[in-house]
Amino acid sequence: MRITTYNIWNAKRNWSKRLAAIVEELAALDADVVALQEVPVEAAPGLPIDRYFREHTSYPHVLHLPYPGPADKREWPEGLAFLSKLPIENVRINWADDQPTDNSWAARILVCQADSSLSITNVHLDWRHAASRERHIVRIVRDLIDARPCDVDLLCGDLNDDSDAPVLQFLDGRASLDGYRTRWRDLAAEWHAARGESPPVTLDFEHNPRWKSMTIANPSKRVDRIYLRTAEPASPPNTLRVGLFGKHPTNRLGIIPSDHYGLFVDLDVPLTSVTLAPPLPCEGEGVGG
Repeated sequence: MRITTYNIWNAKRNWSKRLAAIVEELAALDADVVALQEVPVEAAPGLPIDRYFREHTSYPHVLHLPYPGPADKREWPEGLAFLSKLPIENVRINWADDQPTDNSWAARILVCQADSSLSITNVHLDWRHAASRERHIVRIVRDLIDARPCDVDLLCGDLNDDSDAPVLQFLDGRASLDGYRTRWRDLAAEWHAARGESPPVTLDFEHNPRWKSMTIANPSKRVDRIYLRTAEPASPPNTLRVGLFGKHPTNRLGIIPSDHYGLFVDLDVPLTSVTLAPPLPCEGEGVGG
């Protein structure tokens, strides 16, 4: 089972070409579930982004969850999105019932499996304020995930933190935040450590053309991550492969479509037992789009 996370960069620069390249990158990757961040509400004026993905990809299940409130003046209204080969069982969001997010967003889905339950939580934490990231990662884990744990839980997205930040210490189980503890496996870190390597950066200020005209003193960062947690006594899936995509201009348009690289993991979660039932409606928690 291939899971991927990709921040597609909500910016007007070269958008129509970048969107076409993003679709081509996703087609080549052929993931089972795709979690996207910074996804504009519209692909073009009058064309909803979820309709665009349905028309231009082979994914039968497309979900776009727009954020409430006005957009940043430099960007279009945006949200989180999922593209899935598997039916989506239900949806939970951290901004339901007007809950404050301080620009740290999360959405959790369940996908249909007959023998086990699998959830995927898509996060985009606030890039400006560490305090917001720390406060809301606790709420995301506690209220979205731990309130209804699954046999296999995945947490992925753009955490906007690298190195030894408190958010990452919290997810790794090395530290508590707000008196709360959790423990997740950083799949890219594990995969590369087993090979004597450091995991690659996903926000690449040195090589990604998006940053070419800018002088950035900060080092490149590994802000896009995929975490795994397995409930006892379920057996944890093995990680078969980890990699980046959207890093080289190999699509037909010859461009790198985002300011982030995408990250994917291949897990040995069996798909033969998938129940191909119609997706159930959302749980009435304020989901739109």
